[in-house]
Amino acid sequence: ERLVISRMLRHTTVNFIWATSENIDWNNLSKTTLVSRFPRVYFTTKVGICNYLQQSHWFFEKGIAYTRFPRCYIISSNDDVQAFVRDFRLTACMGMLKRLVNAIELGHAPIYFSDKGKIPLRTVEFAVKRCSEFVCSEEHEDIDRDTEERIWDHQWDQYLTHYYQLVHERETFVSASETQIKEMYNCSKMTLESTRKHWPQVDMDGTNNLWIVKPGAKSRGRGIVVLTKLEDILNRFTSFSSNEPRYVVQKYIEKPLLIYNTKFDIRQWFLVTCAYPLTIWMYKESYLRFCSQLFSLSNTHESIHLSNNAIQCKYKNAKRDGALPDENMWDCYTFQAYLRTIGMADRWNRVIYPGMRESITGALLTAQEHMEHRRNCFELYGADFMLTEDLVPWLIEINSSPCMSPTTSVTARMCSQCLEDVIKVVIDKKNNKDADTGMFELIYKQQVSHPQPYMGMNLTVRGCRIVRGAKSATVRNPGQEYLEKKSRDAGSPQVREAIKRLCEELSLDSSNSIPCTPLLSPASAPTPSTTSTTSGVVILKSASSYKLTKNYEHISRRIRTQATNNVRCMNTVQIPQVNHLFDWKKRVEQTRADCKNMLSKFNEDKHIDHSSSKIIRANCKDKLPLVTQDKPKRKLERKALNTTEKFKMNNRNNQQDRKQERPSVPSLQPNIISGINCKLTSKNPLNLLALNKMVKGSTRIMHNKIMRAPDTEALILSNFLKSGPVKFLWTDNSLNWSLVHPSTIVNKFPSTGVSLWSKDLTHFCSEYRITACVNMLKKFYYEVLEDHTRTITDIGMVDIRSIDFAIERVCEYLGTFEHAYIDFWNLSVVSEVDWENFLSDYYNFAHNRWKIRNTEQYELDKLITSIKVCLDKIKIHWPEVQFEGVENLWLIKPSAQSCGRGIVIMKTLSEIRNHCLKRQPVIVQKYIERPLLIYNTKFDIRQWFLVTNTFPLKIYMYGKCYLRFCSKEYSLQNLHESVHLSNNSIQWRYEHIKKHNNKLPKQNMWDSDQFQDYLRNRGELEKWNQIVVPGIRRCIVGAMLACQEGMSDRRNSFNLYGADFLLTEEFTPLLIEINSCPCMRNTTDVTSKMCPMVLDDTIQ
Repeated sequence: ERLVISRMLRHTTVNFIWATSENIDWNNLSKTTLVSRFPRVYFTTKVGICNYLQQSHWFFEKGIAYTRFPRCYIISSNDDVQAFVRDFRLTACMGMLKRLVNAIELGHAPIYFSDKGKIPLRTVEFAVKRCSEFVCSEEHEDIDRDTEERIWDHQWDQYLTHYYQLVHERETFVSASETQIKEMYNCSKMTLESTRKHWPQVDMDGTNNLWIVKPGAKSRGRGIVVLTKLEDILNRFTSFSSNEPRYVVQKYIEKPLLIYNTKFDIRQWFLVTCAYPLTIWMYKESYLRFCSQLFSLSNTHESIHLSNNAIQCKYKNAKRDGALPDENMWDCYTFQAYLRTIGMADRWNRVIYPGMRESITGALLTAQEHMEHRRNCFELYGADFMLTEDLVPWLIEINSSPCMSPTTSVTARMCSQCLEDVIKVVIDKKNNKDADTGMFELIYKQQVSHPQPYMGMNLTVRGCRIVRGAKSATVRNPGQEYLEKKSRDAGSPQVREAIKRLCEELSLDSSNSIPCTPLLSPASAPTPSTTSTTSGVVILKSASSYKLTKNYEHISRRIRTQATNNVRCMNTVQIPQVNHLFDWKKRVEQTRADCKNMLSKFNEDKHIDHSSSKIIRANCKDKLPLVTQDKPKRKLERKALNTTEKFKMNNRNNQQDRKQERPSVPSLQPNIISGINCKLTSKNPLNLLALNKMVKGSTRIMHNKIMRAPDTEALILSNFLKSGPVKFLWTDNSLNWSLVHPSTIVNKFPSTGVSLWSKDLTHFCSEYRITACVNMLKKFYYEVLEDHTRTITDIGMVDIRSIDFAIERVCEYLGTFEHAYIDFWNLSVVSEVDWENFLSDYYNFAHNRWKIRNTEQYELDKLITSIKVCLDKIKIHWPEVQFEGVENLWLIKPSAQSCGRGIVIMKTLSEIRNHCLKRQPVIVQKYIERPLLIYNTKFDIRQWFLVTNTFPLKIYMYGKCYLRFCSKEYSLQNLHESVHLSNNSIQWRYEHIKKHNNKLPKQNMWDSDQFQDYLRNRGELEKWNQIVVPGIRRCIVGAMLACQEGMSDRRNSFNLYGADFLLTEEFTPLLIEINSCPCMRNTTDVTSKMCPMVLDDTIQ
């Protein structure tokens, strides 16, 4: 039912879209379509809200915008880490001072000072000095100081150790006198008072210095932990070396408002209906989410501190107060009733609700600059708030697409009502300003100030376009100019095409130098009644002289066929006398009527069956499937009768022909569509719906599979498709582009004939040799570090001087990058004999596993140090060295072959050189020796992408891909194609081989969803979204930008490509090759499911 409705509405403009995901094609979306999402919103991410709210003080407006937000840090660089470390240390200093002051004020001093204490008193002095230094720097008192005491990291580590002992391990200070205790109390209290005005969150911080660590790209509480020690927090995110934001570290609110000793937060909905001017609606109702366990700062488990419903539903409720709900949820009315019981009934309307309103407004104002303005957009958000002990709301985060499922009795009532009220605001309020908005109230609408008119000087620069002049002056036919004007005004493409052909005919007439004078004056033109009695065609006496023109036979045959088929004409078409042409205006109107009637009566075409005319079936050389042949008319054309009486007689015969009954001919259009479905379903799974639509629109479509079909049905189809310009051409073969119309859409880009730069064999030999040097150093270095006794022996067969040779060559290679030899004239030249000796030692050491011969003159430590320096430098200029391995394998590919034909893997330079000299041209590519393996089996990734324009470059990447596995277990000792070449055209030959692992697919193919399931089971799913997919996208864009200069800029061309990628052990994608006309056959279950979808989406 939905399918039928969607097909009926597929051409209708969408009026409303409720988006459940971010996959919206904004470029092809109508500007009038109402969408429940904004194109670009970053404040709903943890990283985005952190960035924006650091600037929230610039948007403060009393009573309108004021956002309280716990301070947080985005861990993306070393500077961010250092800023967080300074904050953590200073918070620890204030935490110790606050704990000491509170203990002394409560009379618990004897508990914190004892003879068995382990914390020295100088720890308090250290904390006071650090807080005082912070106050001096904030008040700029440290500007005139000559020297400043430097605190080393080991001093901070020692202090933090004492702080952890006091706060978390319940250790005490060493014994102190009352004077010392009083002096410490006074200093600590004064320091805290001076710090308070520069540290507004001092009361929220507490004394335990807890921090909450959140992954930057996750939601619903996943991956969030609460940590207490600095080293634990640093270990959480220092394993990532990328500059991409990975974690957000936020200060934990240690003194929240508790209900029956249980932590909770508030979910508040708000609606944004316009980004500029900013318009915010806030829902009057909200709900509270409780934790399932009792609150405690000594236990950092998520069930105690994270109140997300997605987390708490995993745990059973602890023994709590009976007033708390079993569903861990209250609505705002229940919370207000609770506030009345504790004597705070007015706090909801005076503090909490206004505070949430100001926080939301302030957050949206800070992010407004980076919101994309689109008029017909709105979005519902969910803001999470925490209340401190003084009932002040603190904004934690803002969520897009908040969960609206009825998981509890509270949300079951509120969510459905909220969605109804959203529709009232965005639709009813738009059409009726007095419409009811439900529980939504307008809390902020930005006032747009109109700029003052410019009163200065007029600095407008005016110019005109320079048009290239014609090479030779040509006489323009006025009739032709009139036709071209009508062609531009015509709405139907068929009418435009017909007028275009008439323009071509007129250009031929004008080449014969026939003057363009009107035939008849308006007064002498025949009336409509006269034309109706003469069958719509009036042929004058001077037709015999008009036959001298080149178009006479063609035009006269069209006119007579038109009269025979009873095509009603709105005006009279006249054949002019000598030195005269048509009446242009009437001819255009006649042509337009001709096109309209021919299109409307195409499926109901009728033909004459009497003695003077007969139906002839068209053969393959005819232009139309069915034509009408009339013997008397053809005789008139051949002899070019000059008398008016014979023309009138012919007209009377035409009137009698129309009165006779005409046999009906079945419509060809259903047969054409069925023929397309029949032929294309079995040979190429092209988008049938798109083809059917194009055929119904009288658009000509060509396909090489259909044009070569020998049967009668395809022959009729091909004849029918010859009757107009080609609009769409899908071909797998080469084209003669000189015969392709510029407006024809083709699934290829023409070749520009640009010769590509290529490297010669000498350059490759240099690459091979330097790679061998680097590989020998790597193998020697890692084996010696593991166990040097197994690598270096007294009976070794490889000379250790080869290691020195490799070091020298690598250093020379690095010097070329660093331009170290730019001023040297004479460099050491290595002979071919020396290279052959080194490569022989390298083959024996790397391939044959021979040992290094020990000599006493070499110091192993210095040698290892030199190798390490070389390897560290080579990684800077040669990043690929880390996954190239040590075997120095190379792929040799014939440049003119495909589907893996002719590809071999070789090790030695002599083999590669001989192979290249025998088979030129070839491509030599470095083999990736350390790829990512699945069940110890090599695979590659086939990724489709579509290029629809080259200037400017426009690339669409398909959302899914598939993996192609090899048939045998991966091994560098076996260089057979079944082990290393994952092309499906190669591996299908080895399907009979038994798999070494039952988890591998029988058809050697996975789709991307199966690969993600595999990564999910290994706990590495985030690498797909964070490394693999972005890496593939960057590779494709970079490759196409590099090739853009050599690509044709033909407008109506597109091309579907297939890019092959290999993943390294670190999940980094490496581009192997890009295939034009990738194989789309249904060879496996995976391709039979994906290939038709890819082709359908290509047409769309």
